Amino acid sequence: LALWIRDQGYTHVYIANFSGSRDGLPEHLIGGKSVWDRIQTWPFYSMQLALQSCLEEFGIETTEMDPRRPHECPKCFEEAGQLQLKRRRFKCTACGHFEHLDVARARRILARAVDLRAGNSSGATTKRGGKRKKT
Repeated sequence: LALWIRDQGYTHVYIANFSGSRDGLPEHLIGGKSVWDRIQTWPFYSMQLALQSCLEEFGIETTEMDPRRPHECPKCFEEAGQLQLKRRRFKCTACGHFEHLDVARARRILARAVDLRAGNSSGATTKRGGKRKKT
């Protein structure tokens, strides 16, 4: 992955910080404990450190981003999303936007990263009309 990132010419990579991903069983997974048990065995931190180390060797900067706020729409940035976990879909009740859940999360991280690069140190995302909504 690090070689591909380097070959694409990227100079900065934003990585989701999954440090809290193992903090207790979420309410929506009470019936799906077997899935939660499998998540607990994923080596998030080890993979993150290995990727950051490889990217550092290539001179590529990394910034950790908070992947939370799952109900925030990546299009209108309203906290109006519905998560359809069994179908892995996100649907916004405010603007009607829908897409795959993981894509929606990645787009929110990207929006925050762009905002940070633009000089907004709080990582707030820009809403329509130029207003700011803190994350």
